[in-house]
Amino acid sequence: MCVFAFTLKAQIKIISGGNVGIGTSTPSALLSVGSSNQFQVISTGHARTISGNATAPSFSFTSETNTGLFLASTNQLGFSTNGVERFRVNAYGYIGIGTTSPQTKIHILHNGASMNMEGTNSTYMQFYPAGYGSGRKGYFGYGTAGSSTMTISNEYTNGHLILSTNGTGKVGIGTATPSAKLDVAGSVKIPVANTTDNNSPGIILTAGDDFSYNSKYLNQIGFGFHRPQYSSYDGSYIAGFGGVDIFTWGQLRLSVLGNGNVLIGADSYESTVAKVNIYAATENAVALWTKVNHTSDWNKAVVSDVNRANSTTYVVRYNDADKFYVRGDGLACSAAGFYNWSDLNKKKDIATIENALQKVLNLRGVTYRFKNEVLALNADENTYISQAEKPLEIGVIAQEIELVVPEVVRNMHDGTKAVAYQNLVGLLIEAIKEQQTQIQTLQQSVNDCCENTKTGKLMNPETGKTGDGMDFNTNSVTNTTTAQACRLYQNNPNPFTAKTEIGFEIVSEVANAKILVFDMQGALLKTYTITERGKSSLSIYGGELKPGMYLYSLVADNKEVDTKKMILTE
Repeated sequence: MCVFAFTLKAQIKIISGGNVGIGTSTPSALLSVGSSNQFQVISTGHARTISGNATAPSFSFTSETNTGLFLASTNQLGFSTNGVERFRVNAYGYIGIGTTSPQTKIHILHNGASMNMEGTNSTYMQFYPAGYGSGRKGYFGYGTAGSSTMTISNEYTNGHLILSTNGTGKVGIGTATPSAKLDVAGSVKIPVANTTDNNSPGIILTAGDDFSYNSKYLNQIGFGFHRPQYSSYDGSYIAGFGGVDIFTWGQLRLSVLGNGNVLIGADSYESTVAKVNIYAATENAVALWTKVNHTSDWNKAVVSDVNRANSTTYVVRYNDADKFYVRGDGLACSAAGFYNWSDLNKKKDIATIENALQKVLNLRGVTYRFKNEVLALNADENTYISQAEKPLEIGVIAQEIELVVPEVVRNMHDGTKAVAYQNLVGLLIEAIKEQQTQIQTLQQSVNDCCENTKTGKLMNPETGKTGDGMDFNTNSVTNTTTAQACRLYQNNPNPFTAKTEIGFEIVSEVANAKILVFDMQGALLKTYTITERGKSSLSIYGGELKPGMYLYSLVADNKEVDTKKMILTE
């Protein structure tokens, strides 16, 4: 081992192997400087030094010891001036200026102007995708010296974009020479609001030139589309003055006034009487058309929801007067009446109603009052339902009608039944005709009877022949039968479930009396012998019969006094 050392306190030392130490007697590298080998040059020629920091950088200057380069953190290089870190490059190659944690390739954090670019002629930034150094360059800046137009442009032929300001406050998109505050050469797409925050961008434009329509200036706020393709008409506009107006072909089509009222089809600012007003002034124009495609029954197409029973809806007016309306409680009123299709050409399987009179005799007209819960459906919040306020109605019971004339009864969506009263007219017509035939037959019999009184003979009721009946001259007259003096009353209650009472009155002269119960086809079901005379009643219990409609008759001395109907419910 050969060691050379200068005797001046061994400031320079060369040890075996060729390592040179300056300020150290134990150099660990080819060249080591400092007592702790603060600076080294290794055998490969690479130089190394201590990490340093912003105030004492690893590499600095004799006149500026706090300005230089240092190791800011693991795999991060920092630069400082005047003892303050100014920018760094991190392990990913991101450059941070004013920040120690850059998030992009260049990250500038500064309060104020962060970057100035100044050129002697044109000044701009240039961008292009990798591999497309020519043909797809983008520019941002000033094109010529002294220019007042800032431009963003793309030189790619099929994707040309220009956004420029010409120094007068006008902005052009797709054009370098904008003629308005915003001049777009092409179409504009504005996304609608999303469903999370409703903050998607919209558009508000102000116009310097008023648009005049019917001597009114409308476009204080608005925009328009001029002369659509293939049309010689004026353009379409959305404008407003205290509201919003929409124009097509130079005509006002829809207006939303400042008070919220809407006009559709109005050609001028007419007075409005409703929140939505539709004018169809053109001949044969349809003012409102609705169409729905339901996949199940009893869905609603048009709904008018009112809060009072006497509110009117679906109102038809003619000559400034209401001609048709439907009240909130469902009552419909028409000045001209209601008509049903009845044309011969629309019908088939036509037949005259048979046994019409018997069917009418099996029907029952009733008076009634609606139940509280039914009235509540037709009442509003200001109506108090009490017994006194229930009006007495007149009509029929759908379940009874269905047993005799099912053709006029319909099942509703809630399980209840409804009757088409007007369809009973045909039944009544044929019943009256049958009754009239009977009346005419009886009238003829009376006439024949009266005629034969001249001969002193009455018509024999058994044979239907005249001249062989009772002789007037014998002074033998037919006594009024005792059965005619008896009475049969309507059962109460009716309909009934558990029990009902059938009232009757039988004179004492009647030898035998019975109440017979039949089904609606005339089959005898029950026979009750009546021994009481005078006014009394018979109890019928629900368990004796099945639910349904029944006929009951009072027979006195084998003569029918009367027949009535009763209903047993479940």
